[in-house]
Amino acid sequence: MSTRTQLRLSGKNSGKGPMAYESWLIYAFSICYGGLILVIDGLFRDVVVTPMMGLLWMMGNAFFRRPREIAIVGGILLCFVVASLIHESIVTIAVRSTSFIIGSVLAILFANHKWCSNERLTQIFKIIESVPANVVASDEQGTILAASFMAEDLIGDTYKPVSGHLFMDVFMLNMSPASALMIYREWFQRSGSFDCEVYLGGHDNKILKAKAESSGSGDSRILVLMFQSDR
Repeated sequence: MSTRTQLRLSGKNSGKGPMAYESWLIYAFSICYGGLILVIDGLFRDVVVTPMMGLLWMMGNAFFRRPREIAIVGGILLCFVVASLIHESIVTIAVRSTSFIIGSVLAILFANHKWCSNERLTQIFKIIESVPANVVASDEQGTILAASFMAEDLIGDTYKPVSGHLFMDVFMLNMSPASALMIYREWFQRSGSFDCEVYLGGHDNKILKAKAESSGSGDSRILVLMFQSDR
């Protein structure tokens, strides 16, 4: 799933109905998952796997779900963790439950960081799409995530919609794929703004001067280009 698709699914404009439906599916599956690993625990008398498996499930969901959903999943799985330790001493129950809670808090914090980053990117993309200038934004792989309406018009019908196409395919057709990828990655890793040139193939083969800048970090890092037009 592309970064742009993930942001649209997780954004506030994605609709409360589908989001609520997905949340209930996650909760139901978490209950089934907790019951399954509880049964597995019953097969091994000397090993308790519920806390560890529960945390793995939470961390996996933390990449894609909201912090509130992760907290609810944590509460559901905590019940199964306590149930798996019912025959242990009070001290063991307290220690392992506390460890699970600490791990759950870390998962919630991670989900919150991912969610806030996605929200910021969503707002940035909305601004880019409406700004009265030739602007495009792309991710580390070169996938174009957003383009202004003026950039869409300049690029033409060949690549409409521009979002989803590779930057190298749209703006770097005058060089080999390997060279284009190498140069793009160099641009992506640069800090601060810099001048560059892009080649708009299939549209009178224009060479356009552009101002580029990479911003953000990790999965939230994007490359933004504002290029000039002689139109």
